[in-house]
Amino acid sequence: MDALNEAYVTVDPSRLRALSQEGCVTCQAYIESLEKARSEGRSYAGGQNRVKTAVASPGLPQRKGLVLVDYDLADLDVLGASGSKVRTVSGGRNLTLRFDVQHDGSRWFATQVSPS
Repeated sequence: MDALNEAYVTVDPSRLRALSQEGCVTCQAYIESLEKARSEGRSYAGGQNRVKTAVASPGLPQRKGLVLVDYDLADLDVLGASGSKVRTVSGGRNLTLRFDVQHDGSRWFATQVSPS
């Protein structure tokens, strides 16, 4: 979630890309959205999601994991190339995401992210 928050502040999906597997559809959607925003000169204000809890499931096969992240979704202002607000993506609600993760011998990365 920190990588996602950082990506929207900087409009740079590099860290998000490094933490996700190419086959993670949700991860790739975030990355592509950020790349498009950057190429169009858009930026974001607000939208810093706050993690309330993160719970890892025990008993999964070695080098695999499942983490449920409960967080508060914050309002996110989308700013055009001129810096003026184009729209607001409404937050103010609580969401839970399921992160399927895998360890490749040196790091953990997301293989899939989905609403729970």
